[in-house]
Amino acid sequence: MKLFISAAEPSGDIIAAEVMHHCAKDTHYIGIGGVEMQKYGLNSLFPMEELSVMGFLEIIPRAFNILKRIKETVDYIIKEQPDVVLTIDAYSFHSRLAKRLRHLGYSGQLHHYVPPAVWAWKEGRAQSLAHLYDRVYCIFPFEPPYFSKHGIQADFVGHPAAFRESVADSAFLDKHNLDSKPILLLLPGSRIQEINKLLPDFLKAAKIIQTQTPVQVIIPTLPHLEPLIDTICSAEQFTAKILTKTEDRFQSFKHAKAAIAASGTVAMELALNQVPTVIGYKTSAITYWLAKRFAKVNYATVLNIIADKEIIPEFLQDRCTAENLAQATLSFFNTQYQLQDIIKITEQLKSPLGLKPQEIVAREILQIR
Repeated sequence: MKLFISAAEPSGDIIAAEVMHHCAKDTHYIGIGGVEMQKYGLNSLFPMEELSVMGFLEIIPRAFNILKRIKETVDYIIKEQPDVVLTIDAYSFHSRLAKRLRHLGYSGQLHHYVPPAVWAWKEGRAQSLAHLYDRVYCIFPFEPPYFSKHGIQADFVGHPAAFRESVADSAFLDKHNLDSKPILLLLPGSRIQEINKLLPDFLKAAKIIQTQTPVQVIIPTLPHLEPLIDTICSAEQFTAKILTKTEDRFQSFKHAKAAIAASGTVAMELALNQVPTVIGYKTSAITYWLAKRFAKVNYATVLNIIADKEIIPEFLQDRCTAENLAQATLSFFNTQYQLQDIIKITEQLKSPLGLKPQEIVAREILQIR
């Protein structure tokens, strides 16, 4: 089988690699991806990082290059004629790709994994996705009806992070010269603009925390982002342990006492690892205003949306200050944080079949042979 598989950002890269892990050994991969997918033999058409952008205003400087990459990708798929095209998350990019493929008469199957959150905003995307794709794999149990009512097969397969099995490795602390002090994670996102906006305040919050309780700080990130993070840490005169390997990232979750994180996939990963977390996020004023105008929900964090209450503290825009982040995080060190609500919701995100979601997706794709 020839499979075109595409991820446009680091979280998608990890998910795609996990799907590839469960595919047949003779599967031939072509597509777009990062370091995790490349471990399974993918030679990415171009650097995935070119597509990693979020926001209405923030995308403008990159628009020409992204459109150019869409054309290049479509031309390549038409030439190669893979049996299946599997796109993962990043719907703004992938929907444009799928639309051009349909227009040019691509005859293979188009599948999408991790659909847009149409239940939160832009419900019209469900109909457009149904017209473009043959199948969609949903990560929340309440999602399939939004898509199936438009005629597409939509299945709940479970959340990608729900079955990631990682046992705490006792050698982790020694490996990275960490001592016995509690670990605070800082996760300022995987996009350059996110890191520039969030990391200075995250570091200032960590400084405040360190004046009141002894903690050591870890910043899990990606190899290409390490120089930027190191530069910001130096500017803030802050010492942190920067980890760039995926396995170290997941080990840090197992050892962490608390985390300050950007909203997004990482919030769910931390919740599934039962790490008490404070969410901080800010973007351009225009992007935030538009998001507030069109959103149908009251929170930015998915678990808060599902619970319809703030079970994970979140501070957005003007409220995303070092002082607010620090005070909310300090409560995790000073009192026993109650995780019952979070555990109850995360249990609902596992596949009803008892299989890993990525394994289900791989099985369904391989049946197309």
